[in-house]
Amino acid sequence: METSVNSVQHLIKVPIHNHEFSARFKNVCKEKKFGCIKDILDTGTKRIIYQKDFDGEWFEELLDFLGKHHILYLFRGQ
Repeated sequence: METSVNSVQHLIKVPIHNHEFSARFKNVCKEKKFGCIKDILDTGTKRIIYQKDFDGEWFEELLDFLGKHHILYLFRGQ
């Protein structure tokens, strides 16, 4: 189990530009100052969804990534 936890911790701390996201996703993250997935997760669902400049396409790509890696549960509704 610890290996699994360590793998997840590593995955969410890898810089976004090192993941296989679209250029658009990476640009939005740069604008919002998200350096890694952990930064996004720490922000929380509610704060992201209710931002004035919420981007549904960007959010969908994020959810796809989290689902693909079976870590969607980490995205809490803070």
